[in-house]
Amino acid sequence: MGGDQFIDNRQRHVVDDPDPFFEVASGRGASRVVVVIGLLIVLVGFAMWMSVILTGFGGDEPTASQGFPPQAIAGFVLFGVGGIVTSLGTAWSRALRRQRDGW
Repeated sequence: MGGDQFIDNRQRHVVDDPDPFFEVASGRGASRVVVVIGLLIVLVGFAMWMSVILTGFGGDEPTASQGFPPQAIAGFVLFGVGGIVTSLGTAWSRALRRQRDGW
């Protein structure tokens, strides 16, 4: 949802960019670091999860009693935590940018 909005006879151009890379490029302060750390955590978690999948869960014969390997669980958790950290950094950066612009 973006575009021109008219409030009290003043025009404001509202840009709603959900892309976290936009906040890395145009954000301010430590929030940019938080976004980058979150993205790195997401990438590490995804790599761990995919390595487990591509190696066939590490067993020669899969059985129901083995369950998930610890690396798969850790990768899945890291992926989720990284997404949350990225979202928090993006929101923080957006709030700082709006505060700077006088919203």
